[in-house]
Amino acid sequence: MSIDTEKSIDESFDLSSVDETIKLGLDQDKEIGTAENISIQDSSPEVTLLPFFAELICSESISEKLFGLRFGALKNLQGLLNRYERRGYDARLLYGIGKKKGTMIMTASSKTELDKILHPKAPHYDGVRFVSDQYLLPEEELICWSEASLRAPLNEPGFRRYSELFRLVFPEESEMLNNV
Repeated sequence: MSIDTEKSIDESFDLSSVDETIKLGLDQDKEIGTAENISIQDSSPEVTLLPFFAELICSESISEKLFGLRFGALKNLQGLLNRYERRGYDARLLYGIGKKKGTMIMTASSKTELDKILHPKAPHYDGVRFVSDQYLLPEEELICWSEASLRAPLNEPGFRRYSELFRLVFPEESEMLNNV
């Protein structure tokens, strides 16, 4: 089982979507910077991912095929983040996923690796605890547990994992809840 996104990576790309992505970022009325200086306040998925698109467009040392693969992966990530945003997930989750997955995508060198980044395996239970795939981010897994808890109550190990991830991703809120 893998975490699903709407589309698989497409090896071909259309330069009109490059223009559209740049316009979306510029329409946010933000200065284009690097991935390091985009903040959570710039919570729009387009703004979070814009530095990665810009870095990709400006890179001269990668092949056209790798450019297309990375561009397609970033567009798929953008779609996933937009879906999470429409579902009302916290901007800090979206920002964390966007920044970390964007960095992974920019260092990936094959279609197989990009597929693993966009479709990580679900965590498995080893009898004691849940073990996550190296490509499954804590923020992403927290969303998955949240979605699962809406469908049915979590069992004890699931609830413990959900709580563990909440403490990891939202340490301040977790501390406030512990003090209540």
